[in-house]
Amino acid sequence: MDKLYKTIELEVRGHDPAVLKSYKWFASEAARKLDILVSKTWEPPKVYDRRTLLKSVHIYKKHRVQYEMRTYFTVIQLKQ
Repeated sequence: MDKLYKTIELEVRGHDPAVLKSYKWFASEAARKLDILVSKTWEPPKVYDRRTLLKSVHIYKKHRVQYEMRTYFTVIQLKQ
């Protein structure tokens, strides 16, 4: 049995905004070819994940290094 949904929201996550931009373009073009209406796209705020680790395995607590991962989001809303 087929179901008809009013709206579908696709959330795409990634660590590189250029890749997300190209995926948004690809999804919009694929939807256009399939006659699916893309009502809107938006980008929620990015999320930072910071970790502080010791440089040395055993001692020297004052020698630390900090790593950061950024997660970017893109939401694509499809209608009908």
